[in-house]
Amino acid sequence: MNESRAAIRYAKATLDYAVEKKTADKVDADMRNVAATISENVELKQLLSSPLVKNEVKVSRSARGAVSIAVALAEDGIISREEAILRIEPRSLKELLHRQIVPEAP
Repeated sequence: MNESRAAIRYAKATLDYAVEKKTADKVDADMRNVAATISENVELKQLLSSPLVKNEVKVSRSARGAVSIAVALAEDGIISREEAILRIEPRSLKELLHRQIVPEAP
């Protein structure tokens, strides 16, 4: 597994979502604040880099974001394609399969 490649995919998915929601400037500012906070706090940096930190906390994300992350993990070989499919909640797929209205469309 190439961690930097996975990090790039996550960053791209985050940026794509922020651009889609027209919040790229806010996300950029938030990420800079997070990076500064981590670099200024040695204990926090150690905690985040520790392999003992469990990834069991579920984070709310859009259906498109969940699919994008699962695809990226599978393409990077971090998880199997079967595992990627199992990580997508059925209601997420239902949301993606329905037509979506774009408010700013003509």
